[in-house]
This record gives sequence, C-alpha cells and structure tokens, in this order.
Amino acid sequence: MAQAPIKRKVLRRFYEPLLLLSALGQIRGERIKSESNTDTLSPNVHKLRRSFVDGIAYICAYEKGPSRVTAVALEKTPQEIRVWLAANEKVQEKVIQFLENVLSDIHRISKLNDRESRQQEGERTKEDLTSRVIAFNAPRIQIYYDQVAQKHAPACLEIISEGHEGSGDRIARIGETHLAEWLRENFVTGTPSTPNSTKLQALVRTCYENRRSPVFDTLKHLAGQGETRRLKFEQLYDLLCKLGKYVHITKKLIEAAISLSQDFMEGFQIEALPSPKEQKLPLMSNEATVESTIHRMFSSSEEQSKFMARLQFIWDPSELSELLQRQHNTKTRVHAELLLIDHFEKNGCNFLDGNDKYIGCSKPACYLCHAYITSHPGRYTVPASHQKLYVGWRLPDIDPKDPACAAQHKSQEQIIMKLIDWVRKDITTDIESRTSRLPYHADSTVGMTSTSKTLASKPDLLSSASSLYDVDTKAIDINRSETVDPQEVQTQLDDSDISDDEGGVRLD
Repeated sequence: MAQAPIKRKVLRRFYEPLLLLSALGQIRGERIKSESNTDTLSPNVHKLRRSFVDGIAYICAYEKGPSRVTAVALEKTPQEIRVWLAANEKVQEKVIQFLENVLSDIHRISKLNDRESRQQEGERTKEDLTSRVIAFNAPRIQIYYDQVAQKHAPACLEIISEGHEGSGDRIARIGETHLAEWLRENFVTGTPSTPNSTKLQALVRTCYENRRSPVFDTLKHLAGQGETRRLKFEQLYDLLCKLGKYVHITKKLIEAAISLSQDFMEGFQIEALPSPKEQKLPLMSNEATVESTIHRMFSSSEEQSKFMARLQFIWDPSELSELLQRQHNTKTRVHAELLLIDHFEKNGCNFLDGNDKYIGCSKPACYLCHAYITSHPGRYTVPASHQKLYVGWRLPDIDPKDPACAAQHKSQEQIIMKLIDWVRKDITTDIESRTSRLPYHADSTVGMTSTSKTLASKPDLLSSASSLYDVDTKAIDINRSETVDPQEVQTQLDDSDISDDEGGVRLD
C-alpha cells in the first residue's frame, strides 16, 4: 500500500515545525483524561464497555516497547462482535491465539441465561483466567519486578532506614517499619535473582491484594512528602500498581461478561489489521534547520527576526539545528489507534456502542494522535493522552487504487492543515512563555500522578505570545504546557526507565 501524494510542501510545513517543537521538549503538557460520553442513557454500561476494550488492549501488549503498543475496537455485526486489533508493528499470531482463549471464556460466561449462573461461572473462571493473563504478560511483568527489586525498593528502604521521611510520630514509624518488612519479604532477597513463574504469579496477586492495605497507605503517605525524595516513593507505588493491574483487569473482563451478556452472547471474531512498513521522514537535510522552519512559519522578515531573537535568548539555534539534523533521518510509522480509525472510516464499520466511537489502547495517545483524533471530522472519542511528541509519526496510508482515494486524500489534507496550525501555535506559545525545556514525565496512568502549574495560571504569558506573534490564544489548549519545580527535573530524567506504554483500566 503506497502513500497517496499529499503535496510535499504540505508535509514539509508539518514536519519542519514538528521537529523544532520536539527539540524544545518532547513532553507537551500535562496528561489529559479521556473524553466522557454525555449522550449515553446507560453510563454504567458505557463505562464497562470502555473498560473491556481497554483491558483487552492492555493484556495483548505483553512486552514493553513501542512495537507492542496495541489498539482495539469492537464492531457490531448481525452475527457476532468483531474484535479488531492493530499494533504499531504486526499483531503476532501468539497474541491472537491468547486472545481467542480469553474471549472463549468471556463468551462461555455471557451466554448463560441468568445473572446468577453467569456470576457463578465467572467466579469459577477467575483464578485460571488470571493465571493465564499473568503468564502471557510475564516478559513485561519481569521488567516491572526488576525495576522494583533492583532499584526502587532498595532506594526507598535506604531512605526509611536513614529516617529522612519519618515525622517522629510513633504510629508513622510503625507503618514505615511494616512497609520495609513487606518490601524485603517480596522483593529484596539480598542477591540478584530471577523469580520463577510461581513467584511472579504470587507477586502480582500480592500487589493487587495490598492496594488498600496499611502498607500501601504508608507508601502513599511517603509519596506525598518532600519535593525530591517523594518521587522515589511515588515511582515505587506506580510500579507496584502496575504489577497488580493484571488481576484488576481480569476481574473487569469477567464483570463485563456477566453484565454485558446481551452484547457478547453471540460470540467474538478476532481480526488483525496489517501494520504498514516504516517510511523515512519526508524532509531533506537542508530543510531540517531552524532558519528554514522560521522562514516558512512567518511571512514577514520582522516576525522572523522577533522569533529568532526570542529563540536565541532561550537556546542556541545552532544546537537546535544539530538536533533537527539528527532527527530528520527518523523512520515514521502509523500508530495503532490511527490504523483502526482509518479502517472503520474506509469500511463504514459500526461500533458496538453507536454513541461512543471508542478506540481502546494499551497506552494513552501521544501528542499527535490526540491532536489527530480531536481534529478528525468523524467525531471519534477523544482519548486520554500522555502528551509525548514522537517525530516518527505519520498519517494513515492511502491506497491510490482505492475508488475513494480522492475523498480520503481531501480529508487527510484538512486534518493535517489543522495539525500544522496546532503545532505552530504550540511553538510560538512555548518560545514566548518558557526559559527551559519541559521536564520528563512517564506515560503511565496507573497509580499516582504528579500535577504541575500550567499556563492557565499565567494569562500574562499567553497575552504576550498573542501580541507578539498574533496567536489566537482561544484556540490553544493551555493545559498542554506546564512548569515543574526544577529540583524534581533531574530525578525525573534519571528515572525515565519507569516510563511505560500504560493504558487500560485504572487500578482503583
């Protein structure tokens, strides 16, 4: 399948400022929650359907890394529910086989006639299904375990032993002692070791069962103290929640089988979409420069000079140009959720919930996927987003032989023009309002999250950007820019290893 020829100058107008925006900071603001559906008459059913789709996507992404990011959508057909899978790279056969077994259990429960029978069968199925979900996701779980056992648990134990986080209160000290004992018992063995499958199964269940225990209460309390050390406890808490999440997701899948029997009683058919090959970024070397980008963004030499002067005050343009040159060789891919939207658009598929065109994903949407879905005329549900910008992103491919090629091409050009405007406004606001790059934050939506001040509290900065660059600040999502205590930045950068392609249902 070949890319339809969107005018090269249009793609250049998109990717030039995109590279500059990425160089200014990959994190484009605070995390964004998924759009809620206010049209539904059955909010509990609506919530459970979303939870089911998210859960499937999450348990199919059995390894960490961008290639395993998985998206899921449910199509309603007269015969059954068609479960559409897409991944950043090819959906593996082992994923399809695993999901077939999972959905076989869901169907067996849902087709029973009365709720009591479904509840009883769900209870009988729960333990075995949980074990299979954990076993399939063992590669990912092992990484979480290693991060806890080798880094985060020892770091927190050291802080506790030194008494830095204790308030002197006897009850608080008892709680810290119990937390330290629990961590040593489950994660710190004295010598590096790889847990066997039985231990991994037990650890996942232990983390889930303790989510509301005094041990986790103490951990949450410690995560709320101090500006630097609290991050170590927060990161530990997040990882423990990730370990326990597989039990929670399995329970949600069974709950869906019990409560959504009318949806699932005819069974499931799994379909996997192919993933297009990576393509080179459509920019030549001499186009990936600060000067070229500024020249294309601003029509007058006065505007160009003002922007360059401000940029030079913040960052050495030659350093930025060097970064842009390195990035221009990036390979691009179509992200999983966009593959599903493209398929549903081209084939006129009907979502299971006609009032909620929801795409579930194993991680929140990136900055560009969120912008794309927000700008799409099909009014798909706007997903949660971790607001990270990936330069190696591209629009869905168009087959030139498709009879609807011209209409698809027109729709894509309309969307990309909106994205160009989106990116340029973010650049101008960013340059005017900040003096340093945005700090790192993890993709994860599990457990606790840090919140930061945003431009919402700095209207003077938005006003200044508007007057200098004629930016329509009403069109800017001010929650996409943030500042964080500088003391926290280096710690967050040092702990980037806990960044994860997280999504799915929350561990509440």
